[in-house]
Amino acid sequence: MSEYRSSSEKKTGDVEESVPYIFRSYDHWGKIPPHINERNPGIAHSIPIWEAARATTAAPFYFEPIKISNRKFGDGGFGTNNPAEEMLWEVTHMNGSDLSDHGIALLLSIGTGESDIVRIGEGPIGKYRAYLNAAKKLASDSQRVHERLEGYKKPVKLPYYRFNVPKAYGLGDMKLDEWKKPNPLKGRNKSTLDTIEEKTTAYCNEPSVRQDLKEVAQILVDHRKNRASLDIWGLISSGKQYRCTVEGCRRVQQLRPRREDLADHLMHRHNLRNHELEMKIKAGICPPE
Repeated sequence: MSEYRSSSEKKTGDVEESVPYIFRSYDHWGKIPPHINERNPGIAHSIPIWEAARATTAAPFYFEPIKISNRKFGDGGFGTNNPAEEMLWEVTHMNGSDLSDHGIALLLSIGTGESDIVRIGEGPIGKYRAYLNAAKKLASDSQRVHERLEGYKKPVKLPYYRFNVPKAYGLGDMKLDEWKKPNPLKGRNKSTLDTIEEKTTAYCNEPSVRQDLKEVAQILVDHRKNRASLDIWGLISSGKQYRCTVEGCRRVQQLRPRREDLADHLMHRHNLRNHELEMKIKAGICPPE
């Protein structure tokens, strides 16, 4: 499942109003009437992936907003800086809108470091005043989302984890475009990347964080094992399907999701067995191996 988020700006009189928007690679048929926090339900988007990526990274001072289908999109971080709650509701609505039966095996949120400052560079004040005002609220908004999700953990048994380097480590003091090389003349012995790695590693070595990391890893491993046991795992993991390649078969274009589906067709329609059956199954793998 691919998902991209950005803020869609629409005119309301003389004021531009930003609302979260989800680009989807899958259909999401909404409730009738739509739920209050159900984002733009409908069929899967057919736009190029670069446009969705461009929309969700249109950060002020760095990249201009982009127009897609006559709508202007800006960085989703300025309306939905912590999208974890959006993900919770997206999956919940896809599973009947019952939060007590959300169907989530793991909700994992990874922050970029706690910060009390606006981590953007200087720019034209007039053009970006609205963005600057919104940016001041980002840190507190992300924390409020985290607190709400923490509140869901026990009542609905939500397997929620968040990893975010605390302010004490100073990771949140970096600007979005910071990329410094070591410069001993300026008293800087480490690059920006080295500093990020060092502070993140120190945070991950905290006992409570290490325990959470182990729990998350165990959930992921168990989930992977359970999915691998499904008879359509080939389709889920790699898109593998099967078709009949027997000459003259009128169902040569029909794709089947499971190996067993093709085997059943070959045995009952074409009376194939043993080695010949296995050869036709192998020949029918789509895309070819």
